[in-house]
Amino acid sequence: EKRGGANRRKKRGEDEDEEGRFEGNRAKDDSLVEFDSTKIRKKYEYFDGEVATLWDQTIEEIAERKFVAYNINMTGADLPASKKRGRDESKVTGRAAQAFNIPSEPTNTFPGYIAGVLALPPRGIKDAEGVGLCAQVFTVVSCQPGSLEVGVADPNDEGEFLFRSAQRFLLSAGEMFQVPPMNVYRVENHSKTVPCKLTWVIIKPTKQQQPEIEEEESVTSSPLSIRR
Repeated sequence: EKRGGANRRKKRGEDEDEEGRFEGNRAKDDSLVEFDSTKIRKKYEYFDGEVATLWDQTIEEIAERKFVAYNINMTGADLPASKKRGRDESKVTGRAAQAFNIPSEPTNTFPGYIAGVLALPPRGIKDAEGVGLCAQVFTVVSCQPGSLEVGVADPNDEGEFLFRSAQRFLLSAGEMFQVPPMNVYRVENHSKTVPCKLTWVIIKPTKQQQPEIEEEESVTSSPLSIRR
């Protein structure tokens, strides 16, 4: 087996599993031709797997760890739709896929995190979610300019996302937003024709920050962290 570990990246069209692949992170423009890497591969070795040999500070040793996450190996999961959606809200939901899931370090020196991608179809909604003791950071990869709404609840509303008082922003590709611990946020793609793609990172609390809460309970409450 070639170096770089399992989960080798396949070339486009090579035995692709159309059902399992996370379409939300794949470019839809068929005019984009895959780069011919033949020339540069003659100069250096390029790994086709997802694993690299890295220094792991948590154990203070060299170890093999997942280093990259290829789209072809990500499996998407439908986000749950809230039963509380209003009459004027779309019924469309999004899909999320997980790329990395790094546990918190036992001595509390390094927090763990989960990272992945989120796809919102036209008029897709990610319902309001409280992040608990975690923090979340999003980057808008692509969308119709100015069509992605992110809202955060007024902290005076005691953990509820109320439409009349929520603070709203409209974003475009290349822009970011962050949700600090103990806040509630909501995301909506207002475009009727263009899907929206985002990447996300959930930063887990250290065990020191949550002495009475099991770490997995505080993390997997997020629909983004669902892995199927």
